[in-house]
This record gives sequence, C-alpha cells and structure tokens, in this order.
Amino acid sequence: MSSILKFWLPLLAILASWELGLLYPSWFWYWLVLGVSASLTLGFFMNPRTVSWQRYLPDVLAFMAFAASVFWWFFWLDLAYLKYVLAMVFWLVMAFAFVDIRNNRPRDFPAHWRLSLFLGGMFFSSSVCFGLLTVLGWPLWLALLIFLTGLAVFSWSAMIYLEERPDNLIRGFLFMLLLGAEVFSVLVWLPFTEVTLGLLLTIIMLAAYDLLKYLTKPELIVRRIIVKKLVVYVFFLVLVLASTPWQ
Repeated sequence: MSSILKFWLPLLAILASWELGLLYPSWFWYWLVLGVSASLTLGFFMNPRTVSWQRYLPDVLAFMAFAASVFWWFFWLDLAYLKYVLAMVFWLVMAFAFVDIRNNRPRDFPAHWRLSLFLGGMFFSSSVCFGLLTVLGWPLWLALLIFLTGLAVFSWSAMIYLEERPDNLIRGFLFMLLLGAEVFSVLVWLPFTEVTLGLLLTIIMLAAYDLLKYLTKPELIVRRIIVKKLVVYVFFLVLVLASTPWQ
C-alpha cells in the first residue's frame, strides 16, 4: 500500500493531469497544478536517502519543469484524438524510466536518464516558448526569460553529476545559459513551426553539452573524435531543416 501511495499514485496523477487538461482545457490551471504537485511528490519519494538534497534537488526541479513543459506542449498540437494517445505514450516511457530507477535503487539519478530529461526538457520547453512568441505574440524578453529559467534547471540537473571542480561547473553552467539565450534569439526569426525550432535548439544545446568538457579539460581533445561528433550534429540539423516546410 505504501508503494502504491508513494510511487504509482503520483505517476497516475501526472497522466491524469495531461489527459484531463486536453479534455477540459477550461480548467487548465487546476490540471497544471495537479501535474506539478504530483511530479514534486514523486521526486520527493524517489530520493534514495543516501543522497543529500543539495545533490538531488536539481533532478526533482528538472522533472517538475519537464512535466509542466509536456503539459503545455500538448496544447500546441493539432492532432485531434491522436494527442491523447501521444500523452499515454510519453507517460509509459516516463513510467518505465522511474520503474527502472526504482528497481535498481542507484545511489544517484542515473546519467542516461538525466541526459534524457535534459533532452526532453529542452525540446518541450523551447517549443512552448517559441509558441508563446509566434502564436500568442508574447514579447521576446518574456519568452526568453521563461526559456532560460527552464534551461537553468535542466542544465543544473544534467551537469551536477560531472566530476568537475565547482569553478568549472559554474563556468560551464553560465556558458550553457549564454549560448541558449543567443541560439533562442536567433532561431526565433526563422520561418519554421514551433516544433521544428524546438528540435533545432535541442540539437544545438546537446552538441554544446557534449563538447563542453573540452573547455575545461583540453587534454581530452582528439581532433578526429570532435570532427565526427560535429558531422553527426550537422547531419541532424540539415535533416530537420530539409524535412520541414518553410512558412
């Protein structure tokens, strides 16, 4: 019973907030509060207790921001009943991740799930913020501020497990924020949909995160490996640009 209350009940509440938000959008804020509260509860009970809250808190905040971003993102879709199925698919992937974490009882949040949280958070939050600009006509500074808040949370969570000196972590964190602000401000002028812009920004920020270690550890630089990574990221950028219509 304790396991159900602490684990499955918050997970089901997150799914309910997504589906009910789509069914009854007039109660938008109530469902958003439900989803955020459930994600906070789940994060609280998922703490393995062997990790200090100073280290675990970024993951909880990142998951809260992720759940809220996905909730908002569904309202930009025009997929009729398919969006209800999509919400279930996203939830099943998220539930699988938490079951895996819960069963393995790691000392810390697994690095591959933390990276997935960073990627998902970047895509959903940036798509929403681009939509605030292009669809709702919000001022650039406000949408950028919301995006940078999300980027700060996701970057903090993604970088905290790195075995770096505090000054290197702060330098990398500030680099991610400045680069994110620049990329967001440039991409917003491109004639693409919010989803395409979100994909482009996510690929660029993933490349920055992947190559960030070379700024603090030049001894790791191997030109052949860096060139291969850049070719892969450029390939995906070109693929996204080539497969989307210009507005």
